[in-house]
Amino acid sequence: MHVYDRLRAHIISSIKTRPTISKLTQSIASVSFDDFPKSSWRTGGPILEQHRVNATYYVAGSLCGRTNNGIDYFDETDLAAVYEAGHEIGSHTFSHCNVREMSSKALHADMLENQAFIGRTLGDVVPETFAYPFGQTSLRTKNVFGHYFTGCRGTEYGVNRGILDLTQLKVISIESKVWSKEAIVRLITKASVEPCWIIFFTHDIADNPTRYGSTPSMLETTIDTTLAGGIKMVTVKQGLALVCGENGSVNSTKAERR
Repeated sequence: MHVYDRLRAHIISSIKTRPTISKLTQSIASVSFDDFPKSSWRTGGPILEQHRVNATYYVAGSLCGRTNNGIDYFDETDLAAVYEAGHEIGSHTFSHCNVREMSSKALHADMLENQAFIGRTLGDVVPETFAYPFGQTSLRTKNVFGHYFTGCRGTEYGVNRGILDLTQLKVISIESKVWSKEAIVRLITKASVEPCWIIFFTHDIADNPTRYGSTPSMLETTIDTTLAGGIKMVTVKQGLALVCGENGSVNSTKAERR
């Protein structure tokens, strides 16, 4: 990313379009997978089950059944299995697009298309959280997606504490390109005494992952270290409820967001 793009992204993330004061009194953490590579379920799923942790899978319907750059993505059987296992299904647009480059009207249509795709497999399940593809967003798109989803997650580095922006939640990457076990240990040690919400994210889970994915050991280390630090692990949707209060309510109702 060029210096201008990094600066622009930082400025956008600093402008909170739905500011919310966190009500957390102790830290929580979430694990999320973008794009839903098949390995994030077939390899990552058993690790989550072993630790009794539920994660959030961000689904882009156009990737279903596809193979891109050597990565096999989920199919409808995977989608159903993930949901039945108790994991959260989030939205990641249908077309896996750079939302900044699309009109608000096109984004609305794309969002509805992804919702319909998920509904065809899972029935009346309506995603309540969203992740921006490539982490790309703008003040306009934050407002667009903030109308439909309880919370939206970006890729801007950081933990969520104090005054949060529910239209651009911050993350801690556990992708191989930035992986550091020592950094995770330091993060959890600090979170054990300073209440915050940590949202981990990655993509594929494989012995030889892409630079955007993680090895099984990286995922296991992240979960083991978090749980050993006494930090509860929840889905992103559950995290929002804890951050916002007992019912996790925001300015609009679920019916309005749909």
